[in-house]
Amino acid sequence: MLLEKHRSTQEMNMAKRGHRWLVVSLMLGLPGIVNVGCGVEMSVTDNYEGVPPRSDGDGGAAGVGGAGGAGGAPAAPRSEFRIAHLSPKGPLFDACLLRGDERIGPLLEGLGVTEGINYAQVSRYIAVDPGVYTFRVVNVGATDCEKGFIGAADVDGVVLDADRRLTIAALGEMDASLSVQKFRMTAFADETTVSSGMTGVRLMHAVPDVTRLDVGEEMGTSFVPLATELPFGEAVTSGSGAGFVETEPRSGVTLSVRTSGASEDLLTVPDLGFGAGQLSSVFVIGNIDDTPRPLALLVCADLAAPVGGLTSCIVPGSL
Repeated sequence: MLLEKHRSTQEMNMAKRGHRWLVVSLMLGLPGIVNVGCGVEMSVTDNYEGVPPRSDGDGGAAGVGGAGGAGGAPAAPRSEFRIAHLSPKGPLFDACLLRGDERIGPLLEGLGVTEGINYAQVSRYIAVDPGVYTFRVVNVGATDCEKGFIGAADVDGVVLDADRRLTIAALGEMDASLSVQKFRMTAFADETTVSSGMTGVRLMHAVPDVTRLDVGEEMGTSFVPLATELPFGEAVTSGSGAGFVETEPRSGVTLSVRTSGASEDLLTVPDLGFGAGQLSSVFVIGNIDDTPRPLALLVCADLAAPVGGLTSCIVPGSL
């Protein structure tokens, strides 16, 4: 069940920091139903040592830069971002950043993800110079950044601020019907730190064929709402804007997903753990009717060491 004993501490911290929390602390035990606010469209957040891809003015493929030598001048501020593939019918793809005549990419090729990013994968963070970029989806195997992927429009005005971190996610369906969200790339600010001895958790709705979801602990008649009326393409919103809510470390957590206002659990995932010093992004992915992809949770350890060119993520089994 939800933790009660940290209620007073959390309330004091909220008042002290002046946070306008729209979330009633996920897993902190504050009573009441969680509300959600608007998602973050195109902004950022940082501080894991990402590996910068090589930037080529002529549009050539990006390589991976090495670490700088010790004892030299301080490194220039960098921005970090990663790419998440959360589109159930979306094909594998690569991507580039464009700024004026500068081309950075193909990015995944530069990370060694030579077959492109697949559904339910999230790339590792990539470090680049701060600035305002255009994000372009390109075909797997592209040797430059000049031709975009058919069906995926360029995203202009992507602001990558210094010492900040961002996730750019592929959402929706390329062949969407009127009742299904269309394919698009959306950016979410990420966090980089968590208080000592605490863990941070963020919930995000990425199921294209349902407008709003409720997510809660436990199941059936024991269901305790953590987020209600969570809109597609948005995360539960906290005072920081990135959606992470801090709590004591938890193990044996059961999360269930429902369409908003319903009493039936569409998905129940038991035995989740959120350890001290971790930031966990929990994406609700797939399709409401399990076609073409089963409804699932994608749980990413945002501060863990990457696995090759990818963030460490799992799709845990459901009941």
